[in-house]
Formats: sequence, C-alpha cells, structure tokens
Amino acid sequence: MNKLIKIHMYILKNLLIYSGLKALVKRYLKKFKDYFMMLTKINIGVHNWSE
Repeated sequence: MNKLIKIHMYILKNLLIYSGLKALVKRYLKKFKDYFMMLTKINIGVHNWSE
C-alpha cells in the first residue's frame, strides 16, 4: 500500500512539473511570436520606405 502511494505521489509531482513547463513554453512561444511579428512589420516598413 505504501509503495502505491509513493508511486502515485511521484506521478502527481511529475505531472505538476510537466504542466508547469508546458505553460512556461507556451508563454515564451507567444512572446517570441509577437516579437517575430513586430520584426516582420518593421522589415516590411523599412522595405516599403526604401523603395
């Protein structure tokens, strides 16, 4: 019984860590995407301006 509880706790802990990491990655990807979009807009603006 004790072993089962330990395994269960281990799985729960890993799930928490995993979901936390997933949320972090999602947040960073969104930031990166926004940054990339901004750079693209600037590049298009510079390109249009220089023509």
